[in-house]
Amino acid sequence: MIYLKLIIFTLFISCNANNDPGKLLKSFEQNLAQGKVSKFTAGEWLTDDALNKYDFDFGSTNRTYLKKLTINYTNCLKEICSFTYDVSYKIVKNGVESQMDVRKQAVLRIQENQRWLIDEIDIIKSYIDNKNTIKI
Repeated sequence: MIYLKLIIFTLFISCNANNDPGKLLKSFEQNLAQGKVSKFTAGEWLTDDALNKYDFDFGSTNRTYLKKLTINYTNCLKEICSFTYDVSYKIVKNGVESQMDVRKQAVLRIQENQRWLIDEIDIIKSYIDNKNTIKI
């Protein structure tokens, strides 16, 4: 009987962990940095409205690495969560390495199927540390 309760409790915890808006946001940023987010896969993380709003750079020759993601502020109500977070990327383009720090704000909404999806992402500020001069 104890084992049955333990299994049920473990299943309950694992189901709730998969429906965590913070984990979804981290998963999106990791996959975005790795180039795994495309117009075909973005529906896993983004609402239909967000899919129509955002354009993805498919022809990028950058290699981007997610160095750090820190959630600074979270405000969740029943059906909406707002996050302010910092992301640090290492970017390598044409053999030149740069560091980019970005502060973002995201709004996630729970959908009819009880899944959280990203409805909006805005860049609040960014900082680029480039070892070589940037040619514009």
